[in-house]
Amino acid sequence: NKLNFKIQAKKTCLHHILTTFYKIFKEMIHMSRKKYAIIILLFTIPIIPFSIYLDNTEFESTGGILIHCLCSFVCFFTSYLLIYKKSYNILAGMTEEEYNRIEKIPKEKQKMEKISKRVGYIFVFIGILLLFSIYFI
Repeated sequence: NKLNFKIQAKKTCLHHILTTFYKIFKEMIHMSRKKYAIIILLFTIPIIPFSIYLDNTEFESTGGILIHCLCSFVCFFTSYLLIYKKSYNILAGMTEEEYNRIEKIPKEKQKMEKISKRVGYIFVFIGILLLFSIYFI
């Protein structure tokens, strides 16, 4: 009985965690610039001081490798949003009013999706270059 209870508790906990992640990723479909900045800052704020600390220890180039991995993650995440989620509203200079206006005009929306795909592919290329440049550190 106790074993079944523990298994059931683990299943419900895992279900709750997966449901939470699903809600977060479902919300990313219409990523605003504010949400995008918050997510990027949540990843960068803890990693940058940690990599500076690692550079000052015996693991000299580990901090640089960590920074390169962080930058490539940011590039891949941005390209994922631009290519697959079509969140072209995170592009610089776009206001909410302009985004809502573009959403109503199919031709403009298609043009912005095409531009965001191009920018997304550029971010993929930069992310791959950053990962390959780790070899030279």
